[in-house]
Amino acid sequence: MESEKDYVILRKTITTLSTSFILAYLLAITGLVQQLTDGEELSYHTGNDMAGWFLVYLFYVGAVIAVYGNFVSVILDAI
Repeated sequence: MESEKDYVILRKTITTLSTSFILAYLLAITGLVQQLTDGEELSYHTGNDMAGWFLVYLFYVGAVIAVYGNFVSVILDAI
């Protein structure tokens, strides 16, 4: 029975991490797309800016998904 519990925890952890990374990347790349669609010139440090925003979004999105997403998931599994 313990191995089934470990499998569920591992599955939820992998899902949380992958969802957080994908969403943070999509949010970070929107700044780049916004600059291109507005016709603005890209800055010299676009990669650094994108990496910085990726980390900011990752911390916030990851926290929200880890707390609320897993909470709802555990409740739905219990039902």
